[in-house]
Amino acid sequence: FSTIIMQRRVHGEFRSHFLSSLQRPTKQHLLHLAMGNSQEERPLTAADLVPLSPRAQKQLIGVRMFPMVKKMAGEERASKVTGMILEMENGDLLKLLRSESELQTWVDEALELLDATMNEQQ
Repeated sequence: FSTIIMQRRVHGEFRSHFLSSLQRPTKQHLLHLAMGNSQEERPLTAADLVPLSPRAQKQLIGVRMFPMVKKMAGEERASKVTGMILEMENGDLLKLLRSESELQTWVDEALELLDATMNEQQ
């Protein structure tokens, strides 16, 4: 087995405990992190990102962020805006996932930049 994940319920939250030899998370673990607990989604933490490659870290953050951005920016622009915001450092992105008002500020800035770019191209 290249990876082993044990999950247990502690204080109402699912927490994943990796064995010290863990090198790569399983698909089930990534899906669990991306979708959150079915009863209530727990916030991503820096510890959740540690075992992941940089690319997988951004993907996981993006999966969590996209539905929020979609509500703020609309379906048509959500992918582009999410991609723009994902250029930030992961620590800052985790903070945005916990603060809808801060995320809204960044979404608004990204939309303004997109509008300005579109106006320059016309």
